[in-house]
Amino acid sequence: MIDDFVLAKVGPSSGVLDLIFIHGLTGDLTQTWMSPRSGESSGDYWPKWVSEDLPDVNVYALGYPASLFEKWTMREMSLYERAKATLEYLASYSFGDRPLAFVAHSLGGLLVKQLLKTGSESVDARWRKIAENIRLIVFLATPHTGSSVASALTFCLPRLSSKHVNLLRSGDSELDQLNATYRKLAPQLGIRTVPFYEMHRTKRSALIVDKLSADPGVAETELIPVDADHVSICKPANRHGLVYLSIIGRLSDLLKSVEGKRTVRPPLSLQSHRLSLAVYGEEVIRDFYVVLPFDGKTVFAIPIEFAVQSAIQASIKNVFVHLEISDTHYQHKLVRKLDSFAEARDIRLITDQGRTKHIARALFRIPHVPPGAGVLINDFIFAKESTIAPFDIDLPLRDAKPGKVSGKVVFRIPITLTLDGEDVQPLSTTVNISFRQGDIQDFKHVKRAENQIIEEMKDVRPADAVFIGFTRFVNRDGFTPEEPISEADPESLIAEVVRITPRGVEPKGRRRRDPH
Repeated sequence: MIDDFVLAKVGPSSGVLDLIFIHGLTGDLTQTWMSPRSGESSGDYWPKWVSEDLPDVNVYALGYPASLFEKWTMREMSLYERAKATLEYLASYSFGDRPLAFVAHSLGGLLVKQLLKTGSESVDARWRKIAENIRLIVFLATPHTGSSVASALTFCLPRLSSKHVNLLRSGDSELDQLNATYRKLAPQLGIRTVPFYEMHRTKRSALIVDKLSADPGVAETELIPVDADHVSICKPANRHGLVYLSIIGRLSDLLKSVEGKRTVRPPLSLQSHRLSLAVYGEEVIRDFYVVLPFDGKTVFAIPIEFAVQSAIQASIKNVFVHLEISDTHYQHKLVRKLDSFAEARDIRLITDQGRTKHIARALFRIPHVPPGAGVLINDFIFAKESTIAPFDIDLPLRDAKPGKVSGKVVFRIPITLTLDGEDVQPLSTTVNISFRQGDIQDFKHVKRAENQIIEEMKDVRPADAVFIGFTRFVNRDGFTPEEPISEADPESLIAEVVRITPRGVEPKGRRRRDPH
């Protein structure tokens, strides 16, 4: 048995999704996942089958000391302490940078649940990132009640004192709290929970984890029976076994939702090994919040900057940047301002469609990008009001008394960006723009107002974001005399990089100020 954590990489690690196998109490990172006499040409180690069948999944197996649960049962250490060590170990290998999935056997599932709880409550941003990026947990005969955990411990470690095991049977506050937290966090963070339970007695003695014990108590979760005992449930006979096919199907569905994440390096920069496209130069995933002093009549012209950069020492021909903006809720107009290099390269606007179709489209063609060169494209989006729309609806009651329903609609404006060119893999991403009322220089007030919105929305997925604003504006002729235009000076931009979570807006400590 191993005395410390060991992380084994199974296959290549260039995928868009990380998968970690975690064994049970008396298992290890290899033998637990071996399927004897499978007849598969690539061997009996089935995590390797996953790596071969789903090359976009980075597969790992984690090994931990056998003493972990023995010490926990005897109250010599807590799962919380062990989870902290595990989170630090995983964070040191940059887990959390991509969506994450776990396959856990038996008591290994308790460690996964504790990782989620400890990480989500941690002040360490790297640990929180691991917890908040978990998308799928597969429990293979994991006990979720005190009595079932005691049964598993008795089977795996019969030498344990009956006194300690009986304490688990009578109830364990740590275990109860862990279960309650998981039932809350799994739906809140959008984690897909897939529990399997055994149908056969192990060593002809008893069911270690039956259907009731295997239920994690998460709403809209189906428990799946397996024609196996507690040991063989994690050893599918071959690629046609129920457990294997189910896991492959769940991972395939998850891959569809994260498709394209491999191109986001850094998160808001599209890359194709030759070209990159950045927005505002900020390293966030996809959300920008523009803070403006709306007054109900002024139209604000907001600069938005796209940077196309070549990363190789060779010329690239016919580069296209395609911009598509939903134009339903705000006024939009594109104003091109290209730098001197761009003008020299004869960048051309191919198409432009405006408000008549509620979609604004622009296609820029760059005939030639020299080695290592870059191009800046500056456009403007126009806004007159916040993307938070309050409403009041009069509703007559049964007794003819007047009634009213009040609320607000919170929406975002998607901007789809596509980068293409000769010998360049086409890349695409969506940036969401939201407008907020306020003064970016008084960010405490902006944060307080956003926290109120988050509290009212209830269902908020954790995400990185940037709040931007400007300290200087120049008055321009408006679309009409009643609608003056105030154009923001891009040199006065202030950016607040944050993490948005169900708990509220968490500043990340970086700030770009007005240089003047």
